[in-house]
Amino acid sequence: MGLQKLIEKHFPTHGNWQGLSLGWVIVVWLCHIISQQDHRLIYVQEWVEKRRQTVRGCY
Repeated sequence: MGLQKLIEKHFPTHGNWQGLSLGWVIVVWLCHIISQQDHRLIYVQEWVEKRRQTVRGCY
């Protein structure tokens, strides 16, 4: 869908940002929210660890 590109276009990050882009962080978080019906960010890392292959295939 290109959602990450739209996010990055409208919300640029500063030069100290490391790792995944802000767009990808938000897309992964939204996938978690939709699939688990839970918006708490603390559980996203565990959820991503279990789905590492799928998440890597997205970018």
